[in-house]
Amino acid sequence: MKKLVLSFGIALIFGNAISQEIKVVNNQFQTSTGDLYSGEYKDLNADGSVNFSTLIKDGLLDGPIVYFYPNGVRKETGSFKVGLKDGLWLRYDENGVKIGQGSYANGKKDGTWLVWDPSGIKRFEMQYKEGEKVDTWYEFDSTGSLVSERTFNMASK
Repeated sequence: MKKLVLSFGIALIFGNAISQEIKVVNNQFQTSTGDLYSGEYKDLNADGSVNFSTLIKDGLLDGPIVYFYPNGVRKETGSFKVGLKDGLWLRYDENGVKIGQGSYANGKKDGTWLVWDPSGIKRFEMQYKEGEKVDTWYEFDSTGSLVSERTFNMASK
C-alpha cells in the first residue's frame, strides 16, 4: 500500500509539473501563478509537433535550445545564457543539411559567420565583433569561387 501511495504521489507531482501552463510575460517565462519558471520547456505547434525545446532558469532561456521544422527535422541549435544568445549556433535546411554557422557573445553576433548552400558550397563568410560588421566579408558563387569582398571597420565607441 505504501508503494501505491508513493507512486501515486510521485505521478501526481510529476503530472502537475508537466501539465503546468507556462506563459511569457515581459520576456520571462512564468507559471500560471506568476512565479518565474525553471526547468525543461517545449513549445508546441498547433498540430502538437515541437517548435523548440530548451531549458529555462529563473524565467529566462538558459542552456541549449533546438528549433524544429514542422516535419520534425532539426532547424537550428544554439544556447542561451541568462536570456541572451551565447556560443555557437548552427542552422540546417529542411533536409537536415547544415547551411549556416555563427557565434554570439552576450546576445550579439561575434566572430566568423559562414553560410553554405544545400550542396555544401560556401557562399558567404562574414565577421562580427560585439554585433558590428568588421573585417573583410566574402561572397562566393555556386562553384565556390570568390565573386566579391567588402571590408568593414568597427565604429568607434
